[in-house]
Amino acid sequence: MLGPGQQFLPLCPEHSSCSALAWSPESASTRPPEERAPVQLLRREMCRGEEAFVQQSQNELQQIRLSFERKKMAITEVWDGVAEVHMALNNQATGLLNLKKDIRGVLDQMEDIQLEILGERAQCRSQARKEQQMACVAKGRLQLGCSKGFKGQLWLLALRLLLGTLLACTAAYVYVVDPAPFEGLVPPLLSRATVWKLRALLGPFLRLEVDDFLPF
Repeated sequence: MLGPGQQFLPLCPEHSSCSALAWSPESASTRPPEERAPVQLLRREMCRGEEAFVQQSQNELQQIRLSFERKKMAITEVWDGVAEVHMALNNQATGLLNLKKDIRGVLDQMEDIQLEILGERAQCRSQARKEQQMACVAKGRLQLGCSKGFKGQLWLLALRLLLGTLLACTAAYVYVVDPAPFEGLVPPLLSRATVWKLRALLGPFLRLEVDDFLPF
């Protein structure tokens, strides 16, 4: 675009057939301002080879742009998938940490309850022995008290044998048949050392997915 009175640059030999349409300086000065054209039109005939080259360049550029857009979309999808996997892993790690805290709290509560039960049992036994001794001294029946004590010992021995047999049968059932019913029942009743021994004995049958996160 050129103003009135300005000249075009010289053309190359290949486009020497191009012609320009413009107002001459004399006619531009004599015409009123509203009719003066601020631009000049250049009309030229392009070579066929140059037109084909331009068209081919535009096609290649369009293909490059389409390929870039496809690759950009693929990379975006990959990054979205990576972000989703990362978020899922973070959620899983948080869930495992919360599960570990919950299990540790439950184990601490079980240990406190077990200590309370053992203390109450010891207190009841000591109180029962004191009452028995006081009853024997007050009544003056030493022989009868001794015979009762012997019978009590026999009864206690029989009870221990029965309890041992029951525990042996239970262990055999857990070890041979199915350990699932006793997985949640045994830990609250036994100490940690006993639980460790049972875990070492019944390890192949009591494997859980959260065993690696247990604090004991």
